[in-house]
Amino acid sequence: MDPSTSDLLIIQEAIDSNELILTHDTDFGTLLSFFGSSKPSVILFRIDKVNAEIFFNLLTVNWLILGTPLTEGALIIIEANKLRIRKLPIRR
Repeated sequence: MDPSTSDLLIIQEAIDSNELILTHDTDFGTLLSFFGSSKPSVILFRIDKVNAEIFFNLLTVNWLILGTPLTEGALIIIEANKLRIRKLPIRR
């Protein structure tokens, strides 16, 4: 997808395609919370030094924990030494 694509369009495309979003952009968590959406699942990486190898390693190490929440709808925040899972929809 084009890097200039709006976050809302990315969310809608993920919903329509039944896909999840991998991102470093905290706006996706805010948007999911604001709209009360139960899909798509989002994995948010909150890591200073971003690269594909780090993402792959963090996903691989945590995959057994992530599979079910991702299928059910979740916002998953992965930090260097911490993992948080919030079930969707996020209630205020």
